[in-house]
Amino acid sequence: MSFRISEIDIPLSDPFKNDALDRPAMVEFMANVIKKAGGKPLVIAVDAPYGSGKSTFIGMLNAVLINENYQTVNFNAWKADHVSDPLVAMVAALDEALPKAEDKTGKLKAGLDKVRNITGKVARRVLVAGVKVGTAGVLDIEDGLEEIIRDAAGDAVSDIVEKFQNETKLNISFRSELENAVSQLALAQKNSTLVFFIDELDRCRPDFAISLLERVKHMFDVPNIAFILSVDKRQLEAATAAVYGERINAAEYLRKFIDLEFGLPLPHNKKFVEMAVARSGLSELFSLHSQDGGGYQCGQFTRFLTLLSRILQLTLRTQERCITRMKLVLDQTPIGQSSNPIHVALLVVLRTVDQDFFYKTVKGILSPVEVLNFFSAKPEGEIALNSTEGRILHALLVTEDRNDERRKEFKKKLIDVMNENSSTREDANNASEMLNLLDSFGMDGKVFPIIARKIDIAAQIRN
Repeated sequence: MSFRISEIDIPLSDPFKNDALDRPAMVEFMANVIKKAGGKPLVIAVDAPYGSGKSTFIGMLNAVLINENYQTVNFNAWKADHVSDPLVAMVAALDEALPKAEDKTGKLKAGLDKVRNITGKVARRVLVAGVKVGTAGVLDIEDGLEEIIRDAAGDAVSDIVEKFQNETKLNISFRSELENAVSQLALAQKNSTLVFFIDELDRCRPDFAISLLERVKHMFDVPNIAFILSVDKRQLEAATAAVYGERINAAEYLRKFIDLEFGLPLPHNKKFVEMAVARSGLSELFSLHSQDGGGYQCGQFTRFLTLLSRILQLTLRTQERCITRMKLVLDQTPIGQSSNPIHVALLVVLRTVDQDFFYKTVKGILSPVEVLNFFSAKPEGEIALNSTEGRILHALLVTEDRNDERRKEFKKKLIDVMNENSSTREDANNASEMLNLLDSFGMDGKVFPIIARKIDIAAQIRN
């Protein structure tokens, strides 16, 4: 059995086929920004916390642009941060992506070869231990440039000013050859603008992340190249402080590299949870524990995970982690035994977001009111708890209260409200509804400890 939730498929023929976050309008908006840039250099940061769906968003944007005949490059920075200089890895990604075979004149390939050749000299320090820079010396280059490169590499430079001048000339040569290579895209029947996607930048080593931004600014700032950076700006600011010290104004420093910032909204909707549950295979496990095929219980888990995700503002990655833990718990539950989907949804979320609060809830240290106050204090908590799902959650907490006297007193108050002549019809109906919910769960308070033990063990498995 696989406990990995499969990646969202983004088919080129229909980029939004599996979209669960209502993002087509945002993707189209971003595509139009790139089109309106008119070939000017452009760096856009798509900013959202880790696990918020940035990779899926730029994947859809990539597909839309490809369908509109743009040439794109996809570079996962995190997978490349084992090298000391990101320049060669970026040029390698560029070289791999560009459609050289479609250029019958050979000019695109020739231009890229020159870029690769100069790259090997700019990044003269070996990037990976024991591995030489791959493509240096592929082509003969212009008279005089060879001497510049040799001097810039430190072969015979004694004057630091001269060395700086030579390295500056080398960088200018790189940008010139890169601009020339990109200008040949038309020969491969492509749009004139190259779109370079950089994902997972905020997960890289701080020095690598900052070095990559500096390479983008100083080496790739040429016409007809647009960069889309997928980042968590807070993490990137922390990386900047790690490299340059806490006293640096990290936000201001990063503005030097980024032209536009796009804050990706944090989504919370039932459709995403439903699709993540389907991709996880969780529904098949539910079917082993229910005579109705598991549809109802799976629906209940989805319903309450959605509610709690909305209240606690869980990232998409955290929601997926909760689904995986539900799968682990269900897999360890004897076939035919109730899966208690609402109980598990509540406890698995609490264990994920606040371990201490989870233990206090399970042990009955916190009253149902205190748990509900924890939720209602959140921005959307009070509104969410006034829903049908919120009232069910309230009833569940009361039935699982380890304090017998408190449970009995709560039930007695409900009965009194129903019997009092002064009670409004609405209050009486609400009291009656709550009593029915309590009866549907049972008033023994014995389910939480059993489920909590399984969740606690499942939480030790880091997915």
